[in-house]
Amino acid sequence: MPLSPDRFKPTFPLDVATIQKMKRAHINGSPRLVMLRFAGRWAGKFRGTRLRPVALLVGPIAGRWHTAEAAVTLSVVGQLIHDSNRHQDQAITKTLRSLELDGKPHYAICLGRFLELKQRLEKELHHDGLLDDRKQSIEQLVDSICLEVCQELCHAAALQDSLATALTSSDETTLSELNEASARVHQRVWQAYQTLSDTADRLAMLLKPGHTRACTTQESQILDRLLEVLRDENAVAKVVDERIRSELPQI
Repeated sequence: MPLSPDRFKPTFPLDVATIQKMKRAHINGSPRLVMLRFAGRWAGKFRGTRLRPVALLVGPIAGRWHTAEAAVTLSVVGQLIHDSNRHQDQAITKTLRSLELDGKPHYAICLGRFLELKQRLEKELHHDGLLDDRKQSIEQLVDSICLEVCQELCHAAALQDSLATALTSSDETTLSELNEASARVHQRVWQAYQTLSDTADRLAMLLKPGHTRACTTQESQILDRLLEVLRDENAVAKVVDERIRSELPQI
């Protein structure tokens, strides 16, 4: 059964309202954070005061609250990312099991390797706990490509069933068209894997712990190039998938 977008939602963009709701619940569940929030808000009212003793008192209090709030935000965002990736993995695994039950173990193995690669990319993107726009864009595009791959492998499985019927028919044209359509799907899946694999290799080198930041401009260009390649791959995958489906002969 093809994986529907309803069961596989991209991690990004995160829902701001959900983040705020989880932050409030986290803070309200901690007496220490509640007191710190109260003290921080109280201190904020006296910011900018010309009374030096007051300024010296409220400054550290306000600073502690902002530090604590930032830590809570980071924790909530990390939890949302983890939960989203887990739900995606469960959806992919369900599609994998479906391919196995449908007698297509080779496609199930292929999808399993995509799942491993997806998890590797996510680990590289989030191992440092930091998040920026480009990392979000990369993961969003990776999610989209993985969804397309799930759909194309299910489509490839359906093509194999049609081919089995065509092999015992007298319609040589249909047989040829089905073989060509199947080859195009396989080529697309292969290309998607090469793109994601290359992306994972580059991210592993670029984002590994202890990596020097002496060539910040060059690294920025590499990340931009990764985004460009992923966008191209994602756009082509959707166009080709639609074309293949429209060209599929009716048995």
